[in-house]
Amino acid sequence: MRAHRTTPDISTYPERSPWDYDPPPYNLVPEPEDWGQHDTPELRAAALVVAKHTDCNPFTGTNPLHVVDVMAFNSFPWDACVQPPPLPQVVLPADIEFVQQLNRSGNSAALVAQLGGKDMVMKIFPDRPAIEDEDDDLGSYEIKPDPRTLFERESNAYAHLMRYGACAKGAVPQCYGWCVLSRQDIEKILALPSLSKSARSLESEENPPKALLIEYFAGAQPLSERAITPQMAQRALRALYACHVAFVMHQDIHRRNILLCPGGRVVWIDFDHAECASEDTSGRRIFFKELKEGWDYIYDRLLTDARIGYHHL
Repeated sequence: MRAHRTTPDISTYPERSPWDYDPPPYNLVPEPEDWGQHDTPELRAAALVVAKHTDCNPFTGTNPLHVVDVMAFNSFPWDACVQPPPLPQVVLPADIEFVQQLNRSGNSAALVAQLGGKDMVMKIFPDRPAIEDEDDDLGSYEIKPDPRTLFERESNAYAHLMRYGACAKGAVPQCYGWCVLSRQDIEKILALPSLSKSARSLESEENPPKALLIEYFAGAQPLSERAITPQMAQRALRALYACHVAFVMHQDIHRRNILLCPGGRVVWIDFDHAECASEDTSGRRIFFKELKEGWDYIYDRLLTDARIGYHHL
C-alpha cells in the first residue's frame, strides 16, 4: 500500500503543487474504481433518498486540503508576484458584428461578437456607479455591484492570468484586451433579439461602456452533476490551481463559472469578483483555503452527487 502525506505545506503554496508531493496527500485524487467495487443499485438508491431528505450526500469524502482553523495560520506573504502591465486597449472596427447574447442573468451582459471573422465573447461593463435595481418578479430592490469595480477586478485578473501563464496553460480563456463601445456599437447590440434587461439598459447609459474581449468556446457547457467524470473533476481543480499560480483568487466557485468544452477541456471563467496577490489583500493561506473549497465543491458536491444521480437546484 502506498504511503500518503497528511496535507500540503501552506507556506510553499502555490509555488509547490499539491500534486507534486511524494508521497501525495491522501485522497487528493479520489480513486474512482472504489465506486464500481462497492456500489450497488440498492446502495445508490438509498443514498439518493437520504440526499433528497437532508440535502446532504452520505457519500461525501475526506478533503485532503483541510487544515484545522486554516484562517489562524500566518499569511506567508510572497515576493514573486509583481503587478503586470495592464491589458491592451483594442479599437473596435466599424464592421464588428454581434451574434447573440450568451447570458440571461448576471452582473454583466456577455455577447458573441465577430471581429475579423473570429468569434469572441464581449463582456460589457457600464461606466457608472452601482444602482438600485428592481426585481421584476418579486417587486423587491437590490443594490447591483459597481460595474466599474467589476471591470477593474476582471481586467486586473486577466492581466495576471496572461502574464503568469494560466491562459497559455488552457486553464482560463485568452483575453485579447479591452475596448470602449461607441453609440454605433450599442445600436447594433440593441438590434439583437431577446436581450436581457442589463443589455437593453445600455441604451440609456450616459457614458460609453467598457468591455473585455475574451476567447469564445463554441458548444461549451457549465460543469454539473449531469456532466462530470473523475477526470473532469481533476482538470477543474488543477485549472483552479493554475489561477493561483498566476496569483489570482477566483472568489466565486460555482458550476456556472466552470466550463466543459468539446474535447474535454475544463476552464474557469468570470473573474469579476477576483482578487490578486499583487494587490496585497491576500496571503497564501487564503489561496490555499480556496483550493480546499474548490475540492469540496468539485469532488464532494458535483462528482459525489453524480454518483447517485442527485441534482441540487
